[in-house]
Amino acid sequence: MQPPYFEAISLQQRLQHPAPGGGCRACVGLGLTAVWFAVGVPCLLDPARFGDLSYGLFIVHFPIIQGAIVAGLFAGSFAIGMAASLGIAIVVALLLWWLVERPALWRGSPYRSAR
Repeated sequence: MQPPYFEAISLQQRLQHPAPGGGCRACVGLGLTAVWFAVGVPCLLDPARFGDLSYGLFIVHFPIIQGAIVAGLFAGSFAIGMAASLGIAIVVALLLWWLVERPALWRGSPYRSAR
């Protein structure tokens, strides 16, 4: 039986050097899927109607995930930790948008107008 670190090394090598031809096909497939999601899928709902969350999520995600780790949310289940972190981050980003970012914009900014 091999020591565990040999298994980790072989797994790492397998991830870096996939089966011949498989890695290239996977990359092309992933790229085509991303392009299809970007332009081919119809926009079913407009997430911008709730506000511009991108900057708020960028600012708050790391401290929230670190807090969830310290609180032990990831100890039981990764999915529970991620769901809790994502939910909290979205709520905090919405609060940042409505209470800080939006009021700080110029009056003529198109981001201030209600959708």
